[in-house]
Amino acid sequence: MRHRLIAQPLILLVEVVYMKHVVYIIECTNGSYYTGYTTDVERRFQEHQQGIRCKYTRAFGAEKIVSFWTFETRSDAMCAEYHIKRLTKKEKQELLFRHAHRFMRV
Repeated sequence: MRHRLIAQPLILLVEVVYMKHVVYIIECTNGSYYTGYTTDVERRFQEHQQGIRCKYTRAFGAEKIVSFWTFETRSDAMCAEYHIKRLTKKEKQELLFRHAHRFMRV
C-alpha cells in the first residue's frame, strides 16, 4: 500500500512506502530544520503541525517536509537520524540540495 503526502506551502508530492522506517527533515517556520524518525510520515507530520509529541516543532512550527529516506531496519534509520542531527545547518542544506530531485512540484 502506498501513501501520498502533500506538504504545504510548496505543495510537494511524494510517495512513501507504508510501514518502512523513515528518517525525515522538516523545515520549521523560523527556517530551522527538525530531523526525526517514524514508520508513518503522514501521521507524524500531522502531529508536528498540531504540536503533538515534539517540543521543538510546537515552539517553532512545522512548515513542510523537505526530504526523507527509507530504511529496511529501525536500527539503520536511527543511525541515519543520529548522524543527520549532528550536522550543521549548512551541512543539512547541502544534503537537502543533493536530494532535491526526489520531490516534484505540483
